[in-house]
Amino acid sequence: MASSLNIDSKARFSRPIPTTESSPHPGSNAAPSASFGCPNPERTPMELLFEIAGWAGAVAMLGGYMAVSMGWLQAGSTFQTVNLFGSCAFIVNGTLHGAWPSVVTNVAWFLISAVALLRMRAKERPARSAAQIQESPSLGPDTAAQVIVTAARPAASCA
Repeated sequence: MASSLNIDSKARFSRPIPTTESSPHPGSNAAPSASFGCPNPERTPMELLFEIAGWAGAVAMLGGYMAVSMGWLQAGSTFQTVNLFGSCAFIVNGTLHGAWPSVVTNVAWFLISAVALLRMRAKERPARSAAQIQESPSLGPDTAAQVIVTAARPAASCA
């Protein structure tokens, strides 16, 4: 057997780990082993971008949850937008890693946030239209000066 594969949650990023059978000199650096927490120099720029997206999603979701829990933020459209962004980032990252339970959970999280935002927008529209109806301009003069100018102006004749 030449080498065994390191199968973990980051299977796409793992490299073969040498075994004592494959290494000509035990303890030599014949092939580097994948270690947890160390950056993998073989990552493509796109994989690195997806990794950053995952961490940004984690920061967004935890930050939003903490802000609502501490009372710094109301559970409104800002909170739902942060959840929407965070779930999208986790979907991208989870797909890259093949973490399907995480992907399914975050698709549900995304849908919940999207529906909540749509409902908030739908409630906001009738309130806006009612306020616009009340604030519609009248056809009469707005100020006393306009009343005086209108009354002093002679009627135009078409003779």
